[in-house]
Amino acid sequence: TNGEILMAETKVIEFDGYKVNKPSDDILDNADIFDLLDDLQNGGENNLKLIKLLKALLGAEEYSKMRDYFVKKDGKFSATKAAEFVGKLLESFDPKD
Repeated sequence: TNGEILMAETKVIEFDGYKVNKPSDDILDNADIFDLLDDLQNGGENNLKLIKLLKALLGAEEYSKMRDYFVKKDGKFSATKAAEFVGKLLESFDPKD
């Protein structure tokens, strides 16, 4: 059935004990994602956009769950952890997978 096919194609990403389904490859067709990536790579001080990028990749609800997980686990959701998580998410789009 279609449900089985979708489950087979869903990749789970684990980062520091938190598991999330890999965002759909279709999300890379969103120009706003590329705009945020460009700001982060070339903006230096624009690291505030990191959270916007996480929300765009995960959706607001999943971002909130992920943030709550790390706040409970570590006492805060650090910018370093956010940047590492974004890196892990972006690696999941590598065509070698």
